[in-house]
Order: sequence, then C-alpha cells, then structure tokens
Amino acid sequence: ISQRVRGGFLKLLAGRDRRLLGIWVCAENASELAAPFAFLLDRGVSVDELQRSLFIHPSLAESLLEAAWRLES
Repeated sequence: ISQRVRGGFLKLLAGRDRRLLGIWVCAENASELAAPFAFLLDRGVSVDELQRSLFIHPSLAESLLEAAWRLES
C-alpha cells in the first residue's frame, strides 16, 4: 500500500501473516526514519501492532500508520 507524504511517498509491504516485510520512504528527511523503521522490521512487527501504536502528528513517521490503516481498504 502506498501513502503519499509531502513531496514523496511511503510504501508498506506485509505478508499474508500481516508481518511487515518492507518499508520504502521517499521524502525530504526520510533518512531520519531508517533506524526506527529498521527496528520495526527486525522485531517482526505486524500491521495490527502498528495500528495500535501511537504516532506523533504531524510527522513523517505518521505516514506509516496511515499506510497500515489503508491495508484494510
């Protein structure tokens, strides 16, 4: 699922078991998200866990939560 962010995009890939498989971000300051997103992938976080998480608004990281909710659509 892709979620547009200001001047870029975020793509979230999840498996049939709803575990995160990949996250792509292309936006200004996207490199700031490399470490926290790598942590999520390393821990095998699920889409359900993301949906129950708190993300600061407004923030670039918030686009990950929006993409997780769009997986339901």
